[in-house]
Amino acid sequence: MFRTLIKFMILILSLMLVGCIKRSYTEQNIDGIRFVSNHFELDKDFKIDLKKIKEYNIKEIIPDSLMVYSIYDVEMNKDGRIFIMDNNRYCVHMIDKDGNYIGNFGRKGIGPFEFSSSGELGLINEKVFVTTSEQLKSFLFDYNGNPVNEVIHSKFQETPSNFIISNGIVLSFYFGLLFDKPTSTIFQEKYISVFDDNLNFIKNISEKKIDTSKNKLNYGSNGDQVCYDSKGFYHMSKESFTNYDFEKYNSDMSKIEVISKKCKVIPFSKEYIESVKDELDGVFKSEIKNKQLVKNILVDKYDRIWVRPALEDSDKRKNVYDIFENGIFINQITLNADFDNFEFKDDFVLGFDNENLTITVYDY
Repeated sequence: MFRTLIKFMILILSLMLVGCIKRSYTEQNIDGIRFVSNHFELDKDFKIDLKKIKEYNIKEIIPDSLMVYSIYDVEMNKDGRIFIMDNNRYCVHMIDKDGNYIGNFGRKGIGPFEFSSSGELGLINEKVFVTTSEQLKSFLFDYNGNPVNEVIHSKFQETPSNFIISNGIVLSFYFGLLFDKPTSTIFQEKYISVFDDNLNFIKNISEKKIDTSKNKLNYGSNGDQVCYDSKGFYHMSKESFTNYDFEKYNSDMSKIEVISKKCKVIPFSKEYIESVKDELDGVFKSEIKNKQLVKNILVDKYDRIWVRPALEDSDKRKNVYDIFENGIFINQITLNADFDNFEFKDDFVLGFDNENLTITVYDY
């Protein structure tokens, strides 16, 4: 009897102890949708170290007669061939995995397979493509730079831009302004669109039109962001001032998950607000108090989400990311690398530094 009583008391104390432990997240299922609310990091010791594999100095590789002064975009295929969009010449340079210059394709102009501006680069089905919203065109080339096809789009909203690629599908995000003459109203437009592997427009999966005269658009709210993992894509759309939220959709475009995390609101400096206030008030009725909460989101080879949050002006860290795994916030990390931008390419990280004109491949 005494032993039974002791066991019972130990069980009660254990349950009380478990109840007192604060979990880093809570989750629930509502109508088949998984909701995850993150409160603090799960693992304070978690970190990610990048291991440098190869660095390419563009100034040393590309001939002096074709000297590159600014990089607009970079891509790398599975064979390690690197494609560089030249921000001045409006052409694409090619470098092999050993750092040898192969040549370039495309050029500045408005004729067939010519670019009127720097375009975004993408790789799909053994082809490299360039999209230029200004021309309402997409240009497809093989990996040797030979022209394959030129696609003419009907309007800005149906031209790939700010896109991601997965499983032969291109998902594009468009943001723009529309002026309605009869009412003298400026609308903010946001579209998420789907394109096939030949860059033909399929449909819009999200459309928003916001009347800027009735809505005060605060820079501190979430901007629309999209990213893919192996099971679907995440869309950040909810406008909030204290947290960011991701909605996950499967291949049928059905919502299956909502992930939320509170974050610190970072105000703009008074100097910055004054420098842009007159310009923005002429377009939006904006309250430009806070920075946008999230700069961009990415997904790595382990299906972890990388979220780049806003930082204080005094915080000089260059590459800071909040890492999520299976919807759970693991930790905030600072990468041990110095580059302006990076993308995940298959099993690697491709980073480029526009100031020093270097491209670096990392493992992780």
